[in-house]
Amino acid sequence: MHPRTRLLLVAACLSLAAPAVAAVWTNVGPGGGNVNIVTVDPVNPNNVYIVAALRAFKSTDAGLSWTPIEHPTGQLLLGEFVIDPSNPSTIYIPGAGSSVVKSTDGGATLTVHPMGIFPSGALAMDPTNPQHLWAAGYDTGKSAVAQSTDGGLTWTHVLMPGNVTSSLTVLAVDPLAPA
Repeated sequence: MHPRTRLLLVAACLSLAAPAVAAVWTNVGPGGGNVNIVTVDPVNPNNVYIVAALRAFKSTDAGLSWTPIEHPTGQLLLGEFVIDPSNPSTIYIPGAGSSVVKSTDGGATLTVHPMGIFPSGALAMDPTNPQHLWAAGYDTGKSAVAQSTDGGLTWTHVLMPGNVTSSLTVLAVDPLAPA
C-alpha cells in the first residue's frame, strides 16, 4: 500500500471514530437581521463591533450585550470597521451616502467626513501609518477608491478604473509596501 493511501485511510478511520459534538448556539443579540461584519479590537478583545441590518453595534463584554452606535444624522452605517491599532478608541465606519464616519471615543460619538464617493463598505488602513486610509465605493456608476492621509478628515480619488461598473467590496493593504 502506498504511504499516502495509508495516511488517508488512517485519517478517514479517525474521523469516523471521533464522536460527533453538537454545538449549542445561543442568541445573545442584537436582534434584527444578519450580522454582516465582525471586528474585534486588536488591543482589548472584549470590545467587539458588528454591523447587522445596516446598523452598527458595540459590545464591551465579548458579545454578551450590545449597544447601538447611532449615526449623528440618522443615516445607516454599513461595512467594516477599521480600528486604529495604536489608538483603539479611534474607529472608522463607512456611512450611507458619500461619507466615512469617525469616532475617537470607541463609538460613543461620531463625526461625518464626506469623501466624494459612495462607499461600498470596504475600508483599509495603512498598518504603518494609521492616518493613511483607503475606502472603496462607486461614483457616477463606476468603481472608485478614495484615499485619506489625514485620518479621514479629507479624501481624494486615487483610482477610477475605466469601465468597471461593479462596486469594489474588499480592500487589502500590503503590509510590506502599504503606500
